[in-house]
Amino acid sequence: MPAIHQGKVLVSGGSGFIGAHVCSALLVEGFHVRTTVRSSDKGEYLKKKLSEVSGGGGTFEYVIVEDIGAPDAFDDAVKGVDGILHTASPFHFNSDDPNELIQPAVEGTINILKSAHKHNKDVQRIVVTSSVASVMTPKDTPTVFTEKDWNTHSPQQVEEKGKEASRLDFYMASKTLAERAAWDFVEKEKPSFDLVTVEPPLVLGPCIHDIPTKDRMNTSIAKFYELFSGALKDADGDKLIEPLSNIVDVRDVANTHVLALTIPHAGGERFITASDRGMVTNQDFVDALHKRLPDNETVKKNVPIGEPGKGQTINRHRFANDKAKKVLAQTFYSQEQTAVDTFLSLEEYAQKW
Repeated sequence: MPAIHQGKVLVSGGSGFIGAHVCSALLVEGFHVRTTVRSSDKGEYLKKKLSEVSGGGGTFEYVIVEDIGAPDAFDDAVKGVDGILHTASPFHFNSDDPNELIQPAVEGTINILKSAHKHNKDVQRIVVTSSVASVMTPKDTPTVFTEKDWNTHSPQQVEEKGKEASRLDFYMASKTLAERAAWDFVEKEKPSFDLVTVEPPLVLGPCIHDIPTKDRMNTSIAKFYELFSGALKDADGDKLIEPLSNIVDVRDVANTHVLALTIPHAGGERFITASDRGMVTNQDFVDALHKRLPDNETVKKNVPIGEPGKGQTINRHRFANDKAKKVLAQTFYSQEQTAVDTFLSLEEYAQKW
């Protein structure tokens, strides 16, 4: 399938953490971008922000899609575009019912594929933001996960336990089932477009999307914010070295989407997008902040010290980025740089809250 090197690209969920960076990356490459947002306020904020940060040659427009799970929600949005990047999907652990996550994730993904198949035969490629939640399963020993792996555990837990399953399994099942549904759709319907899926772990990095108040931070950024808000100031060493996840910089995630759209032989593939380091801890993050920003008053006042270097002893699961490096020729930010840039970004937002 030919790759897409110019023209108009639809990005669903452009006002989100990942979606905003995807829009920016496309504009830098000269694409014309149309994004879906839930309100005109979100669209106007994004329009202004992207004009400040992208500096690209493309144009930007937005359309309102209030409910991505509604039938035919994307029918108008897909018309006239050459490619689609679907980033819109819920990410939180606040639901008491797995269907509150699974239904919008699956239906939102299928809806955009259906709309493209029905209303735009010129769409050549659709890239769907999935997650390593679709890849990993519980393991007792350190494991290297690749794109060949699928999470069968979480959907089974939800099916067997329903609302009694863990909230983590709610989320992981939603990502797995949405991605499975996308691949099944392409296999069954044989649309004009091919499919690529992108699987990030915990996403951090500088924010450009609208965060009007600190309680409106997305889940991954909110956890990082705890490090310098004072919430963990007196945390003991064990709390700081508790394994978190593999991480990836949001700018790398955006780059993976653009590469997946533009490289011909990326079609039909899954790509894990993750930093070179495996499992990281809060200790790794605070070490980076104290090392790189020793004179920052917030760091000196609020960021715990813990036991410097001890996070390096953690050796747990890793999500391999070898395929992205080989097929997409992608490079990745270091986890130290991502930590510093996330902090500086959030410190700037915090001054407005």
